[in-house]
Amino acid sequence: EEEKLGPYHPDARYELNFVGRVDKLYDHFGPKPFEFNEEVVEVFDDMVSRSVPLYCEVIDLLLYWVHRYYQPGTKIIDLGCSTGTTIEVIARSFHGEKIGEFVGIDNSAAMVEECKKKLDWVYQKHKVDIRMDDIVTYPIETASFFIPIPQRYETLRNIFNGLVDNGIIFISEKVRSDDAEYQETCTWIYEDFKNRRGYSKTYIARKKDALMNVLVPFTELEMKSALHSVGFEHVEILAKWNNFTTFVARKTGMVRVIGGKTNVEVKTPSIDQMFEYCPVYLNEYLNAFEIQKLSQERMKVFSEKQGLGIKSLTEFENIAENILSIPAPVAGEMTSKFIVDSNVLTIGDRENELTEEEFDRFEKLAHQLKPWKKGPLNLFGIEIDTEWRSDLKWDRIKPHLPSMADKVVCDLGCGNGYFMFRMLEMNPKLIIGLDPSLHAWLEFKTFQRFSGVNNIHLEVLKRVSSLSLVSLGC
Repeated sequence: EEEKLGPYHPDARYELNFVGRVDKLYDHFGPKPFEFNEEVVEVFDDMVSRSVPLYCEVIDLLLYWVHRYYQPGTKIIDLGCSTGTTIEVIARSFHGEKIGEFVGIDNSAAMVEECKKKLDWVYQKHKVDIRMDDIVTYPIETASFFIPIPQRYETLRNIFNGLVDNGIIFISEKVRSDDAEYQETCTWIYEDFKNRRGYSKTYIARKKDALMNVLVPFTELEMKSALHSVGFEHVEILAKWNNFTTFVARKTGMVRVIGGKTNVEVKTPSIDQMFEYCPVYLNEYLNAFEIQKLSQERMKVFSEKQGLGIKSLTEFENIAENILSIPAPVAGEMTSKFIVDSNVLTIGDRENELTEEEFDRFEKLAHQLKPWKKGPLNLFGIEIDTEWRSDLKWDRIKPHLPSMADKVVCDLGCGNGYFMFRMLEMNPKLIIGLDPSLHAWLEFKTFQRFSGVNNIHLEVLKRVSSLSLVSLGC
């Protein structure tokens, strides 16, 4: 008699379409590094459904959220789609109603091939795009629902940017406990769960060794913090079994509402794209709770956009769009012309880094950002006439500054960051500027983008919290 795939009698409305064989992968072999090859794909449906508590029930729960938040004409995207079980049951649940597009992304060729087979009937009814790709860099747009695999900040930010307003991300993943004893207890309970699902103790031990350093989970707080930090305001836990947790988060959009007789929504996607939702540069100095608290504070302040009116916000959005349209140095590299130990802060090599058309756009940008505050500046050969000769002040205070080598430095009221860039000649480890001006922030972002410098950051904050400074040791 053929063995049944998956758990028995799940409490769910839809029976999931499992394919392949019963998982006995580590019964006789192992340990060996875990990878999603053909051998794993053959048993994956049985493996995941028997190894993940409430697997069928959580997918059933997911269907409610899909039907509540799916927006007609948009995409439903499954990052790490594996064999396509989730997409297949979502398609069935719509009973013939047309979906804008189903997208499934996986980095395993064997998984993608199996997924396409399982979704054969879905291709006949809906627009479907199943492909092997990098889930971190895959270009996401016009989606109202995501079912991602556990990933980190880059993926979450990519998802947030690609969701339409009121779109949803649905994540089920294994989390770890902050407390070592609790974590040990959770592991003991989970291993007994798998043993009761038919896995031998030998299999469990071999699989555990195979997954070592492959799956490094967040804590529950770190997961919430990561979602908040990339822009999600509303994060909830929907289901939890021991250390398996299901999160849902909704995008409300970074929108500034202008008051008056009528409320007008001013959207600033280019400005929002340049905002660092997660201050990852602080990970060395703050714990997960502090990161979450600070992220929420800075995101709230940034979303207010200084209370600027429609005209100013529209002008700033045009500036941000222009900044992003001009190529920056490759990540990890710096401009070939960068001078910080001279009165004139110099950034950019026009002849070797910009085409004529790109330089014309930069000239327009330089004009848009007038009046420039602190300087003097030379950007791609353009001499910027700044309002202040900040080099004169720097020359006066520099002889009295202590050593900054390998120090964390905070510049309160930093303006566009001229002094922070001048400090680089003193080899600090990290420089953080605080300033409430969005115009100064855009000037700074111009310096930062085209220089390639990655140890200087400017936070748009109206006030300085004790958390911001004391935790950093500034």
